[in-house]
Amino acid sequence: MTRKVIRYSIGDFLSDIDREFSFLEENGYQEDASTWTLHDDASPPGTMFGESVFTAAPIVKYRGPTGARVVVAHDPRGEVQLSIQPSSGGSLDIQELVAKQDMRAAQRYGGVYDPTSETAGAVLARLAEGLRKYGLPLLRENGP
Repeated sequence: MTRKVIRYSIGDFLSDIDREFSFLEENGYQEDASTWTLHDDASPPGTMFGESVFTAAPIVKYRGPTGARVVVAHDPRGEVQLSIQPSSGGSLDIQELVAKQDMRAAQRYGGVYDPTSETAGAVLARLAEGLRKYGLPLLRENGP
């Protein structure tokens, strides 16, 4: 028996990013860019563009006052990606950042999920929690 993908739109994804990552603005970060790439081949059958986060790959970027970035994206294969790009260069995802501080906690902050049992919104909430808990010092060093 095939399980159905939980209904979750691109609009839901963007709204959840706004809500879950609002703490970035409190730390001097502003949304810098939003883009998406069309992915018709990854869409659930009978789904119109925008009705499912799997119809596109939305990407939202935040920039801090010193040029550091936080990038949140959805991969239509079923992964939410959160990366930090310090102004000093390089990039690391939230799971790598957490692993440097607490290896046991790192597994909680992976972005791969099963869309038949969880929405990308639940993953966004977890990743935002990880960024607040483990990434704010780095963001503040590269921020105001």
